Amino acid sequence: MSIELFQARDLEEALHELGPIWPGREFTPSEMRWIEQTSAQNPPTTASRQHFLQALQAYARGDDEAAAHQFGQMAVTGSDLHERSLGLVNAGAGLFRQQKWEEAMACYEKVIWQIDQASDPDLDYLVLRASLDIATIHNQLERPQQELSCLDVIVKRFGGDERNRFDYAVSEVMHNKGAKLAVLGRTDEALDCFENLLTRYGSSSDPANHVQIARAWHAKRALFDKRQQPERALACCEAIIHRFGSTPELALQHHVAAAFYEKAFLQVREQRPQEAEATFDTLIRRYGESERIELRNEWLGPALLSKAALLDEQERHVDEIACYDQIIGQLGPLDAQDTAIRGYVADALFNKALTLSRLDRTDEGLKIYDELIARTGDTTEPEPRYTQARGFLHSAILLDRLDRTAEAIDRYTTLVRRFGESDEARFQVLIAEALLNVGYLYNRQERYDDMLATRDDLAKRFGESDVPALRHRVAAALFEKGLHFVQFRDRQSEALPHFQEVFDRFHDDDPPVRPIAALALMEKGLALGNLARIDETIACYDKIIAHFGAADDVETQIEVARALVDKGFRLGRAKQLLQAIDCFDEVERRFADNAHPQMQQRVIKSLLNKGIHLGEMQQSEQSVACYDAIIQRYENADQPEMLEQLAKTFTSKGWQMEQMQRDLDAIACYDETVWRFGDVKAPGVADHVSAALINKGLLLGKMYEDEKAVACYDEVIDRFEKDASPGVREQVAKAFVNKGWQYLQMKQRDKSRTFYKETIRRFGTSSEPAIVELVDNARRSLASIKPTLGERLFKSLWKKR
Repeated sequence: MSIELFQARDLEEALHELGPIWPGREFTPSEMRWIEQTSAQNPPTTASRQHFLQALQAYARGDDEAAAHQFGQMAVTGSDLHERSLGLVNAGAGLFRQQKWEEAMACYEKVIWQIDQASDPDLDYLVLRASLDIATIHNQLERPQQELSCLDVIVKRFGGDERNRFDYAVSEVMHNKGAKLAVLGRTDEALDCFENLLTRYGSSSDPANHVQIARAWHAKRALFDKRQQPERALACCEAIIHRFGSTPELALQHHVAAAFYEKAFLQVREQRPQEAEATFDTLIRRYGESERIELRNEWLGPALLSKAALLDEQERHVDEIACYDQIIGQLGPLDAQDTAIRGYVADALFNKALTLSRLDRTDEGLKIYDELIARTGDTTEPEPRYTQARGFLHSAILLDRLDRTAEAIDRYTTLVRRFGESDEARFQVLIAEALLNVGYLYNRQERYDDMLATRDDLAKRFGESDVPALRHRVAAALFEKGLHFVQFRDRQSEALPHFQEVFDRFHDDDPPVRPIAALALMEKGLALGNLARIDETIACYDKIIAHFGAADDVETQIEVARALVDKGFRLGRAKQLLQAIDCFDEVERRFADNAHPQMQQRVIKSLLNKGIHLGEMQQSEQSVACYDAIIQRYENADQPEMLEQLAKTFTSKGWQMEQMQRDLDAIACYDETVWRFGDVKAPGVADHVSAALINKGLLLGKMYEDEKAVACYDEVIDRFEKDASPGVREQVAKAFVNKGWQYLQMKQRDKSRTFYKETIRRFGTSSEPAIVELVDNARRSLASIKPTLGERLFKSLWKKR
């Protein structure tokens, strides 16, 4: 019945047309007009029909209590079984809407009993209505077994109707039963239920059953997908397409479109991208130009967005952007008509801008973000508004990338101002991210007070949130306050309470928050070390090990490994070598088999430091064994940080060989250091290559291989004289000093003086302690070189002139 064609001639007809009322029923405008007109112009003459009309008026105005009462009176005063039963069913609906479940159920059960007593099949439709609502009440009261039993009764009672009057309802009930079984995890029974529905109604010509057939196939697809049976899930999609692909009914075409959509997603998941793309194309072609506006509006946007995501994974960005352009071009002019369309267009603009920015087409991406922000304007619709907020955030990131810092700051602060009062977690995460990012920009401008204010603002806004993403950002903000003070040598102590606060508030959180708590305690330990409060430093490390030692996420375990390594380092400096070695052994015991690169860096450090300490304890063979273990295990490593440790291992092994009077073996180690790492550009590697050459030069000098020793020093100067890193500069300064010393041993005083003077000229203004010491050494050595006999005679004659 069309919602605008209700034209009951009288109350007798209205009894059949307007009732029974189901709990979610809303009267149409024409029904409302009829009720008003009848009440004013043709008032009923019998009591039961007066109650009926008054109940309709109450129901129409939303007064469910009055409606239930009047329908109840109709059930008492009704002139026949039909009126009394209709009154009871509708009274149940009024009670249902008030969530008076037991009272509503009593009405429905009484209806069923009295109709059954009368054996009037013409009133079975009221029994059906009552039974359906009883099942719904059981669902509301979370009584799944009673609900299932009720659904079974409906199927048994009405599924065998000879006139097939109730097939439309029975097929829906069978679907609902299957859905309930699926929710309860009784998958086999659910599949059987859907299969029974398809067997009974699969060939039905009744359009009312077709929707339930399509829903059954969709439900089966979901269950097979959950069971990881993709081929059977795909077969369900194909069944819908084959059965209803050419059916004109709008509701069925929505199911067909959904089948194409789900089919494509299954193909994506099964690594069949070409088939998935073809399926998306069919969906886009079929409904993108459809005269059925409802189909185009609902499916074109999702299909194109999903196809674009598939193309993005294949790095086919030109085709991906074409999808976004099709949405903007085809649906953009329609975005004033439909909320969903506005969402698709906003998503297309955002994704296009994001893709352009990833392709380093930053200026183009920024223009699209600006278009997104302008198009969505002052929208209050949740999805476009959220996409707009993301546009603000990401456009600010691009402005920063373009060194337009002031505009980036303005964009971040606009985001905070416009969306800062939202109580939705997803918006709050964007606000928190904006506050973090604008703080980084303030820090870069050395606007430290403004930077700290953003951290305080973030913590004040979201400090009590239990949303993990927000807790993560609050922890990061408080942690960064501590880092701010650490960068100043004289403000280390100010960092300590901030690091402690992060640990106190977040140490029991799950990742990714927990690693920040561990890192905060680690940084507190390092700051205490900078303050020479070594006992407190070690206490921090012990707390990390005790509290986080059993953590199962690698980020937290990295901090445990760092704590053990640095504790060992501190104990080593304090000459507590056995305790230090215990720490290094613990690192290897816990983490030797962990393949994470940062973890392996700690394992190398531990073995390396253990080797160094064993050498200090005169346990040379064991020391060399540590170095050999590193080389054997990690010689093929290619991560920059590990290469630095590996280079140091070869140099340290060479030094240990020197202590064992195995000079040739030591030189071999130094040569291998240069051979393996001489051309490696990783940070820190040059320190060890240059040191290896210096050490080799000293050994060659000791072996009276003077020219070869000088060649080593020359190689250091040639390779590294332009390197500005402190460790390498020290080795270059050593090369000049050692070369001067070597020439002195070779009785070439002039050359010796030249290199001592060159040392002073090049490095005399350096403030680095190690280089200052080398320059002082060069000055002393220069002053100690006595002139030869010829030089003394020349100076004497010169003075007499």
